[in-house]
Amino acid sequence: MTLESRLDAWSQGWRGPLFAALVALIAGLPGLFAMPPLDRDESRFAQATSQMLETGDYVVIKFQDQPRFKKPVGIHWLQAVAVKTFSDAEDRRIWAYRIPSLLGAMLAAAACAWGAAALLDPRTGLIAGSILGATFLLSSEAFIAKTDAALCGTTTLAMGALARIYAAQLKGESAGKLTKLAFWIGLSVAALIKGPVGLLTVFLALAALAIWDRKARWMKDLGWTWGAILFAAIVLLGASYTLRNNGHVRVDLVYGNVSDKVRLWIDIVGLIIFLLPVTAYVTYLIWPFFLTSYETGEMSSNAGGLIRWPVKLIMLLGFGLLFVQGLSELIKRIAALG
Repeated sequence: MTLESRLDAWSQGWRGPLFAALVALIAGLPGLFAMPPLDRDESRFAQATSQMLETGDYVVIKFQDQPRFKKPVGIHWLQAVAVKTFSDAEDRRIWAYRIPSLLGAMLAAAACAWGAAALLDPRTGLIAGSILGATFLLSSEAFIAKTDAALCGTTTLAMGALARIYAAQLKGESAGKLTKLAFWIGLSVAALIKGPVGLLTVFLALAALAIWDRKARWMKDLGWTWGAILFAAIVLLGASYTLRNNGHVRVDLVYGNVSDKVRLWIDIVGLIIFLLPVTAYVTYLIWPFFLTSYETGEMSSNAGGLIRWPVKLIMLLGFGLLFVQGLSELIKRIAALG
């Protein structure tokens, strides 16, 4: 049997992505156990997750006695699940905190093979995913307990699903629901891990495709109705709770080097100029759309389409609750000044 025939056999169906994930596992697994903490950021991520497990506070990220708002909470949740499952916070074993990074690298390799198989062919997809999994950069990030490998995995999952949706549209077909679900899950989890980075990657790719093809009609097949519901449920509804617990991401370059009084004024100005006007305006815009959709029982135009008002309701609640919580925070900041 020739190498080409073996590659063809290994790349069929889910064997190609699984093989690519295995390559990433082999490349990253030795460092998971053998390497000590490599830099101060890795130690800080692990320490913050450990304190999250010890205190039971899964919203406000803290490093020792100081809030740590440099990254969203998603990576700490993933690390907390890994430590709870395979170790214990008291053991302080760094390998347990690295598991999400290793899984992220494996997901990136598998998603690359999966997406490339649709745009090119399964054999090329297998080779592409395996090369990505074996690269020095990804295999190194696989044993570092930070955001990068997990973000790479979720973003590549969204991009791989987007590639399959695009390829299906080129053939005049519609992608399956599981492919669309993978797209929205990848997008949502990427937002929880590193904010807008994954979103920008995907939406810049969408913009580039629209400009290149001079059409964007195929993007209707992304499942915007229920996909937006999923994204809003994962990301948006937690925004007001995060604000209440003072757990949102800030630019520490400015905020972390000023007095408490100046911080209060920064919060007040930010709330008055940015948060409250934006959330109030968006809530005002969404309300009539939700009301009309609810009263008319608006349905998605896709075959077997779902009702549309739930997604508009979640958006309305998300921005509405964020406005109310912002108003509450403004009152507290003004009172603290006095």
